[in-house]
Amino acid sequence: MNKLKFLIIITLLILISGCGDSNPDSEASEKGERGLKSGNFGEKTQPGVPVEVTFLEKGDITNQLLFSSSLETENMTEIFPKISGEITKIKYDEGDFVKKGTSLLQIDDREYQLVEQRAKVNYQQLNSELDRLKKLKNEELVSQEEFEKIRYSVEQVRLDWELSKLNLKYTRIEAPFSGVIAERTVNLGDRVQASTKLFTITNLKEKIVKVYIPQNEIPHVKLKQAAIIEADVLSGQKFNGWVKRISPMIDPQSGTFKVTIAVEDSENKILPGVFVNVSLIIDSHKHAKLLPKSALVYESNRAYFFTAVGDSTQKIELQRGFDDAEKIEILNRIAEGTAIVVVGQNGLKDGAEVKIVTYKKFGWQKKQAEFSSVISLKSPEKEMKKRPEKKRGEKSKRPGGKKRMEKKSE
Repeated sequence: MNKLKFLIIITLLILISGCGDSNPDSEASEKGERGLKSGNFGEKTQPGVPVEVTFLEKGDITNQLLFSSSLETENMTEIFPKISGEITKIKYDEGDFVKKGTSLLQIDDREYQLVEQRAKVNYQQLNSELDRLKKLKNEELVSQEEFEKIRYSVEQVRLDWELSKLNLKYTRIEAPFSGVIAERTVNLGDRVQASTKLFTITNLKEKIVKVYIPQNEIPHVKLKQAAIIEADVLSGQKFNGWVKRISPMIDPQSGTFKVTIAVEDSENKILPGVFVNVSLIIDSHKHAKLLPKSALVYESNRAYFFTAVGDSTQKIELQRGFDDAEKIEILNRIAEGTAIVVVGQNGLKDGAEVKIVTYKKFGWQKKQAEFSSVISLKSPEKEMKKRPEKKRGEKSKRPGGKKRMEKKSE
């Protein structure tokens, strides 16, 4: 009896332990199936690479020749005195605007006044003597030779008087044209010579940039051709310009020719001497598909970019058009509004899974808000005709469906 009870207890324990154990593989399989159905892959699921995207957008772009140079003014000159003397008065300083003919500086003129007065007296004296001799000559009391000698002397002292008046005028230093004093190099009390620089004056209203262009670009450069000027010190600001002069000579050593470009800057934002970048516009394309240059990756001297379709990417080799400093025209058959990876594309492979973190907008883009409102991203291939949407409650019409229904009713 005791043995029977013992066997029954052991049998129950075996059955209970068998019911309590579960198959780990089976349980994992069930959990995986539940995860697939619910869309939750668990902690072990590999997430997509985080990226930032922008949308392919159409716009205008130009083909340009790029150069660097320094901004100059059309009229800029250094002012030197024409006489020597001590500076007694400085009337204007650096940064002052002066009109043409304005007195800028005064040199001590006392000595020059005395020289002018002496020359004037000499002229008047000899001129009176000449008038007296004219009367005597008419009465034939003076020879022609004596008369001519006095006449030449009068002319000589007259010229001396004119020269002394001119030197007296030179003690007043005047502005040769209307402009701004860029530099003053002398001080009050300095004694100056004809070789002493006094001022540098410039006209800020007429600014130019001189660039030297390779000779093979001669057919692409014409008078009044448009240009764009940018200064590093004024980031983001652009100034319009045009070709003002084209030199007819080629430098045999460098193989370049000089082109002078006028710059529009009515507000005087850029100053002479500033380093500028010049874009000489050769041609332009309207409504071109534009890609940020930051989206490009380079492999073996070839450029590629990645499009984002859903949670995967496609690697596409760039077909290049025009380009500038920020963007490039692509000739690939890709629809406007396609998502383009601009951050995180380095190291990506074709078909890699990604996770879009944010949409990035560049300064030259205009339609990004419109594109970013689209939930499902477009395919990078050429847009195909969309199938008409099926109305809610409408039964699908399949070929042969009616016959199958008839057979079922039979």
